Amino acid sequence: MIVSDNSTEQTSHAILIWVKEARIEWHYIAPVKPTQNAFVESFNGRLRNECLNVHLFDRLSEAPSIIEAWRTDCNTVRPHTSLGGLVPAMFTDQARRAPPASPELRSAGLDRPPPTRKKGEQRLQLSGPDQGAGSRVKKSIWFFWGDRRT
Repeated sequence: MIVSDNSTEQTSHAILIWVKEARIEWHYIAPVKPTQNAFVESFNGRLRNECLNVHLFDRLSEAPSIIEAWRTDCNTVRPHTSLGGLVPAMFTDQARRAPPASPELRSAGLDRPPPTRKKGEQRLQLSGPDQGAGSRVKKSIWFFWGDRRT
C-alpha cells in the first residue's frame, strides 16, 4: 500500500503506470493533514535521522542493503517504548499466541458504508476505465515493504 499526500513527485506518469501495473493500493490523506498519516510521518523521520542521514551512499545500489539492515535492527533488536519495551518481533510473537478476538471485535466496522467524497477532492484514475477504480488525490508517498505485521 502507498499512502500519499499527492506531492508532485507522486504524480509522474511513470509512477502512475507502475502503481497500475503492480496493482498497488494507493490511499490519499486529506490536504494539510499530516496527522492522518502520523505513523508514516514518524517512520519517515526516524528512517531519515537514523539511517539515510548517517550513511553516505557511493552508489544507489548500496541503499537497499543498508536500509534493510536498519529495518532488521529496528524490528528484531531495538526495543520500542510503544510496545512496552519489546522489540516488534517479540511483540508480534506474543500477539500471535494470544487467544483470538471475539467475533464481535473482528467484524467491527465492516458494515459501515464507504467514505464519501469531500468538497474539493479530486480523483485520479489508476486503473482502466473498464474497472472503474480510482483513488482520491491529495498530496507525499510512503512505501511499506516486507511483512507489515513484524
